[in-house]
Amino acid sequence: MTTYNAQSHVAIGDLYTASMHNTVIDNIHAFWTNAVAGGMPYWSAANVVAALAKPTVLSLLTHNGTIPVWLNKGTAHQVLRVNSAGTGLEFGSGGVKAFSHANATSYSYSTATWRDMPNSSVSVTVDVTSTLIVIAFIKMFGTGTYGFFDAKFNIDGTDQDNFAIGHTYNINNVDTLPMIGIKTGVTAGSKTVKIREYCSAAGYTVDAKGFIGLVIPE
Repeated sequence: MTTYNAQSHVAIGDLYTASMHNTVIDNIHAFWTNAVAGGMPYWSAANVVAALAKPTVLSLLTHNGTIPVWLNKGTAHQVLRVNSAGTGLEFGSGGVKAFSHANATSYSYSTATWRDMPNSSVSVTVDVTSTLIVIAFIKMFGTGTYGFFDAKFNIDGTDQDNFAIGHTYNINNVDTLPMIGIKTGVTAGSKTVKIREYCSAAGYTVDAKGFIGLVIPE
């Protein structure tokens, strides 16, 4: 770091001394102190010039509230975010990721008992504590005169009762039903997402079902 020194003003006829000249040169040199390829000067304090060396890897230029600093790049698919303390920027340990599942194996059901819907389960890898959001479609029709169909997501072992759907169906009427689910605070690891079903009356056939989802780091 090099400190800027105030320069003396001279008028015509004044003596321009070596000391005055050296002050001018020293102030110019301040910008070249510790200069390296890819670096840049900045003011570390009032009238004090410092050098910010280039980073060793791909980085972002940020500021910590006092001086400029480099933030090294994260890994693939990570997102830039404010840290949990709210004091700076960081690359999250895991980024937003999408997943999906679909199955067209037809089956029928007519029991008034909650169960896991066949061929509706998928494993999702969660990198850090995250929120999981899923949106489904279920294509079904009644096999009795009428009936009641209920369904809900189960995310990481928790039934999403607040988002459960109920549907009254008639015989041979084909319906495509939407459904959502959301769970916060899902910890890192392999997590299961699946659909559960219940037949309140008569019977029905499911021709196809599927869902898409997002894993969003918290």
